[in-house]
Amino acid sequence: MVEGGPACVQETFSTCWVIGGPHYKTFDGKIFDFMGTCTYTLSKVCNEAANLPFFTVEVKNSLRGNAKSPYIDAVTVQAYNITVVMLRSENGFVRVCEEENNQEM
Repeated sequence: MVEGGPACVQETFSTCWVIGGPHYKTFDGKIFDFMGTCTYTLSKVCNEAANLPFFTVEVKNSLRGNAKSPYIDAVTVQAYNITVVMLRSENGFVRVCEEENNQEM
């Protein structure tokens, strides 16, 4: 995508990030503040024909007490039939679930 429309571009490497909950930076360098308590898609495969494995990265925002600014409550990564969940409340730990075996996280 270039300026909101499909386009052929040279293959490059880029990063996106989330910090402090509402602050998101996209692969093309744009910065957004999402103040809601929703689950937001940070990255995913949009085109199955792209010869990439299926993956998604989602970030869940929550409110902290009476504060009006959300924080990151959970990050969920799905790839290769494995789901990895990182919860704010479980600092230093991750939950891993193999979807093929229906194992609980």
